[in-house]
Amino acid sequence: MTMEKNYKRQYRECPVEVRKKISAKMRGRKKTSVHKQNISNGMKNYWAGVPSMSGTDFTSTGRIV
Repeated sequence: MTMEKNYKRQYRECPVEVRKKISAKMRGRKKTSVHKQNISNGMKNYWAGVPSMSGTDFTSTGRIV
């Protein structure tokens, strides 16, 4: 009987050590202008779907009046 190694993620969470290794490896990498634009479009689409609080007024500093 042979044991096959499964390299796919099985859980959403990962250990702190793994996150630190990934962070260190990705540090210093530059994003292309196309990638930045795709991130921007994704965030615009996300925030367009988030409802605003009705009945509240905000000042120019973003504080609720």
